[in-house]
Amino acid sequence: MIATNTPDIMVLTETKLQKGNKPQPWLHQLLTNYKWWTSTNKNGGTFVCVRKCVALATNCSLVHSDPEGRHTSVILNTADANLLIIGTYWPSGSPEAQASRFEMQGQIKTIINKNNKNCTPLIIGDMNATTFAHD
Repeated sequence: MIATNTPDIMVLTETKLQKGNKPQPWLHQLLTNYKWWTSTNKNGGTFVCVRKCVALATNCSLVHSDPEGRHTSVILNTADANLLIIGTYWPSGSPEAQASRFEMQGQIKTIINKNNKNCTPLIIGDMNATTFAHD
């Protein structure tokens, strides 16, 4: 999909990667034309990937990386507009997941409102929308 469509921006969720000293050449090969930022966690994990030419042209940089692996935010600056990309993975299916989602909503609101009011936010990811009343 990446080679066929070459998207300018991608968000990968539920990567389940962990930080470590072990090299991951397959990942570097897969994302060779991208600059990426990640929040890693064995239970989740998110990547925000921006094609290198776009990242260079927009002075793309990391805003926030969640230690729980639930969201990663980057900003793209252009002469006309600033874009805040928030890649996210929302847990579902339990009362603990609901509490985590509520906490994430607060974190994302803070990211948007704190120093990024001049940005257009774009939230991309797996929101785990369900039809269960408790979720």
